[in-house]
Amino acid sequence: MQWTLAYAAVAYTLLHTTEMLSDALEWPHLIARILTIVLLLAVPVVVLLAWYHGHKGEHRISTGELSLLAVLLLIGAGLFWAFTHPAVRAPVEPQAAVGSAAPSAASAPAAASAPAATSAPAAPSAPAASVAVVPFANLTGEPGKEYFSDGMAEELINELTHVPGLKVPARTSSFAYKGRNVDIRQIARDLGVASILEGSVRSAGDRIRVTAQLINAQTGYHYWSRNYDRDFGDVFKLEDEISAEIVEALRSTMKAQLPAAVAQAPPTVDPEAYRLYLQARSSPFLQDEHLLDQAIARDPQFARAYAERASLSLIAAALGRADPNLLPNAERDAEEALALDPTLPFAQMVLGTINAWRGHWLPAESASRAAERLDDSDPELKQAHASGVLLSAGQMRRALDELYAAQRLAPASPTPFTLLAATYSLIGADAEAARNADRAVAAGESRTADLLVLTDSTVARRSGRDADAAAYALPTLPAVMRTARGSAIVRNVFAAFGEPAKRAAAAHSLGAWLQDLKPADLGIQPRQQVIGWYVLLGDLDSAFDFANRSLDEFGRSGTIGTTWGLLWGSDMRPFRRDPRFQAFVARLRLPDYWQRYGPPDECDFKDGKLICR
Repeated sequence: MQWTLAYAAVAYTLLHTTEMLSDALEWPHLIARILTIVLLLAVPVVVLLAWYHGHKGEHRISTGELSLLAVLLLIGAGLFWAFTHPAVRAPVEPQAAVGSAAPSAASAPAAASAPAATSAPAAPSAPAASVAVVPFANLTGEPGKEYFSDGMAEELINELTHVPGLKVPARTSSFAYKGRNVDIRQIARDLGVASILEGSVRSAGDRIRVTAQLINAQTGYHYWSRNYDRDFGDVFKLEDEISAEIVEALRSTMKAQLPAAVAQAPPTVDPEAYRLYLQARSSPFLQDEHLLDQAIARDPQFARAYAERASLSLIAAALGRADPNLLPNAERDAEEALALDPTLPFAQMVLGTINAWRGHWLPAESASRAAERLDDSDPELKQAHASGVLLSAGQMRRALDELYAAQRLAPASPTPFTLLAATYSLIGADAEAARNADRAVAAGESRTADLLVLTDSTVARRSGRDADAAAYALPTLPAVMRTARGSAIVRNVFAAFGEPAKRAAAAHSLGAWLQDLKPADLGIQPRQQVIGWYVLLGDLDSAFDFANRSLDEFGRSGTIGTTWGLLWGSDMRPFRRDPRFQAFVARLRLPDYWQRYGPPDECDFKDGKLICR
């Protein structure tokens, strides 16, 4: 016991001294890790020696003691090798954590009418010149300062993205793992990188301490680590310094062929404006818009702040805020952001969405493509293009291709799965819709999210469970449509889908009820649901009348609504085949798009006329 306690005291002192020297001299963490393993494995050897030469008082090494020492040393050597050379698991598909995204052979019959989507190929070995930056840990002790640790990781992504030849997954891809207990090596396999950069941030007043660690994704061990102590005002110089050292570490340890990192111009000259911008980005939607106003007031040349404010205005418009200036303000801010920094893909995405909402499809497509050219690694840009432009134009195959590309870039994000579920639901591939809805939930999406609820409603309706379908659909409607009268009418409508004799009466009661509602009380998505209900009830006259009145209502705010993917669903074939459909899509200004980029799936466009099968 005395020898063991003495050894423990010496070992603790040695480890503590090594830790202090590591911080002071910036030694790799591997040194402390190896020392810890050696000291732990030496415990039984010390106990054995103390037993023979302390307790038993022997002066010579006996045969039995030598045999035991040899066995212990062999076991220790084996354990040491195992700890320092962990087995590398067989590579898996990037989406394994939440299920394969591509349709399986078993699901082929159910999806026979669906456009063929691009499935994820087997992941090749990651190039040496590749690194994913995961969210930094907030060790300030103040949850309200998490915006800075997230901002540090995001800015390093921006810095490293500018290094030619270096593969760096976008923020959306790597931040999808935030708050999830996922092995580093799994993250690397998902994102197709050879190394991971992680770190932490501490602060005291305006003084910050950042720890950055570069991890070999194959072994899970650090091969570069450093601590940085700076004032907040030096944060941009610090980010340049960290990115330069990361590139150098990749060149020296991973033998990556990379040029030296070049310092980037800071996003703003005002550190306080940057702090306000980070706080606004981390806050719940629309709660801290005033922070961006303050950031821009401090630095009117802060391009990213303009782009972020444009995005918030767009979100407010999508959520139905009654303000006719929202879209003009968003457009002005996005254009100002691009005037200050033409390389901002996010601002191009906002312009593309605004143009799509106004029915300016050619500029919308142009802006979406420009955004993807600026950053082809960002899944958000592909999702926006697919849902904002391609679905409305009826190009479902291209939309699915874009969504699968987004899913491959961000396999841990629920958003691509959610959009895939909704798209498959539209085209009648219910098995794939349900499968992707489940994957979205497994990736962290709430089952009560509107798109998933509507997917569940459609799948239930097509399987003959009309009561369940109505129960799913009701929560997605505005409060004025969920009164006792409204709920009863909606249930009757769903019940009539499966009983042709009741459809005329259900359509009549639906129309009478809608006449009593104020047009402004109906949102964009509920209006599109009503159009679909009329079509399913076989009342095309009411469907076209309500669709045209909805366009009139949207036009008061200068838009055509948001997305019109509903038009191209399998349930809407009678609507598309009706001669009145030509005039309706003309009101949506879609023919110019089809003239340039081709007709919707299952349709032909000749001499300005759309013919759908």
